[in-house]
Amino acid sequence: MGGGGITIISVSDGQNELAQAGISYQEAMTHLCVKDECGAWYKGMEAVRVLYKMANIRLFGVGAFWLFNLPMIDVLLDIAYPYFAKRRHLIPAYLVKWWYGAVYDVRLNELCDTGNCHIYSKP
Repeated sequence: MGGGGITIISVSDGQNELAQAGISYQEAMTHLCVKDECGAWYKGMEAVRVLYKMANIRLFGVGAFWLFNLPMIDVLLDIAYPYFAKRRHLIPAYLVKWWYGAVYDVRLNELCDTGNCHIYSKP
């Protein structure tokens, strides 16, 4: 991540950096891993919180980061995350696209089908 943006890197391209952070290939393939601007790593639901905060993603008109940290909701999300992470491939692509919008490679201005992409924010 750099310059205030969000860079998505495939696990295979980031294996060396993940290993240096003590994150195994299997962990990275199972759980979302996020590195912040200061170089700190986060995994699982904590990584989701960091990503949503960085991207300023809003749910129901409220910052998702704030919602994800409400008492009891944070605990429930921490419990639910591993279940959904292991079954994320079962979520239909159209639902993901509806919820988050398309992911574009900014450099190519086309849908991202590679491992190195930038998220295009919806206006």
